[in-house]
Amino acid sequence: MATLSEAFVDIERDFIREKILPDFEYTGFVEPSRRVPLTKALTESRVALISTCGAHLAGDRPFIIDSPRGDDSYRVVPVDSPREELRLTHPGYNVARVRQDVNTVFPVDRLKELVVEGFIGSLSVNAYTFMGYIPFPAKLMAEVVPSIVEELKEDRVDLALLVPA
Repeated sequence: MATLSEAFVDIERDFIREKILPDFEYTGFVEPSRRVPLTKALTESRVALISTCGAHLAGDRPFIIDSPRGDDSYRVVPVDSPREELRLTHPGYNVARVRQDVNTVFPVDRLKELVVEGFIGSLSVNAYTFMGYIPFPAKLMAEVVPSIVEELKEDRVDLALLVPA
């Protein structure tokens, strides 16, 4: 008998195949990620924000939302960018509602408050965003993620907060 999560995967896969992408198949990641313990206190740690909300700056290329194959690219958003310059491009949720409080999917302001309160040491210079609909993640995992990891290392980031949207 299938578990609840297996049943959900089957239902979701069949829905996506019927409505959007006939050749869709879930990519399973059965090997757990390597655990990397934090080597310093949060109060001394540099934190990066990574979100799947589809945020980008007004002058940046928007994410592709009308392709059944999604968009496996990412955008770099400097954390000190004016909020009025922030745009959201995502087909999977109502971006108009999120604009009322962008911190629900892109909590830069909340992270800055944690820095001021001394809960975390500092915030990385840039945040990284994806548009969460990526049905074929091979390129993302093989090319895009390693590139971002290198950028995070250059910025001396100790941990990353991944915020799904």
